[in-house]
Amino acid sequence: MIALATIWELGWNTPLFEFDLWRFLVPEFQVDGGLWVTPVSGIVAPADFPLYERATVPAILEELGVIGVFLDQDGDIPLDEFEHPASCVYLTGATSYPILPYKRQGDVSVRVRTPAGAGGPWSHQIACLALYDRQVKSWPQP
Repeated sequence: MIALATIWELGWNTPLFEFDLWRFLVPEFQVDGGLWVTPVSGIVAPADFPLYERATVPAILEELGVIGVFLDQDGDIPLDEFEHPASCVYLTGATSYPILPYKRQGDVSVRVRTPAGAGGPWSHQIACLALYDRQVKSWPQP
């Protein structure tokens, strides 16, 4: 099971707009565990989209019960060296809300760097990079 989790960008964005940024990523990369988000906004996703809102990041982690892979520019393991677990939840923070403080014992943090290193990508873009990396590493090697 692969899931995604993030924090809504409530300071300058609306969950409904941000949802549209995530909605194509989940089916495209076959994220069978759905998109988990905090805090609860009350938006209603289409019936065929697996959106789960919970009050806190720890509540999401507890309910999913799988290893957390925290994607952050300050993570411990470079993405290109990371071996993706079979089951996990990939977690990204929001611009104003870092994700690493929620890391538990047994979870891992992955460093996702960009060429400029200015911390500019949105959380759905960072998740896309990690999911693409996962896909490429699963392809048969010649």
